[in-house]
Amino acid sequence: MMKRTGLALLATLVLAACGGDNTGPDGDGNGDGNGATSSKVTVSGGVTATYEGTAGFAGAENTEDGTSFFAIAGGEEAEESTNAFMFVRDNSARPGTGDYVIGDSDENENVFGGIVTTGDWLIGAESGTLKITSSSSDRIKGTFSFTGTAISAENTDGVEVTVTGTFDAMGDDEVVVMKRSAIEVTRVRVAK
Repeated sequence: MMKRTGLALLATLVLAACGGDNTGPDGDGNGDGNGATSSKVTVSGGVTATYEGTAGFAGAENTEDGTSFFAIAGGEEAEESTNAFMFVRDNSARPGTGDYVIGDSDENENVFGGIVTTGDWLIGAESGTLKITSSSSDRIKGTFSFTGTAISAENTDGVEVTVTGTFDAMGDDEVVVMKRSAIEVTRVRVAK
């Protein structure tokens, strides 16, 4: 069962989103890894799903209240798709290569909170690892693996799941605000 503190953390997340296309710095977007972004997510256990898509990242600071975040997110590009993943931490600095804890990030700015959506399911990360294998100002690549609880309107008690995935994300100037209560997504621009 997902801890209430973890659920509160995931209630409203500000996350990086993929842009409208998957072209990279060289503009080719041909999926050969030179310009296109990519992601793949596999969910197993009480819910099963596999999907592929694009990925992006962004960091932002609010000078008025001193809050900041860095996020990596991705998902299917289909307009009606609910398949997406998001990892966010309370530190706007781009993370370097290495292993990062996925879990409750209330006390540590280097711990990533995580959420995955697939179909009608919302999955909150409880414990796992985000491994960044390459990190530059325009590209972040890595893998993730975590255990968590999946909930839906029909199953509020939740079921245990394991989520694994890969991402090749590009820096972006859009962020997504995701509200758990309605799974409502809003795009806003971020100044770089």
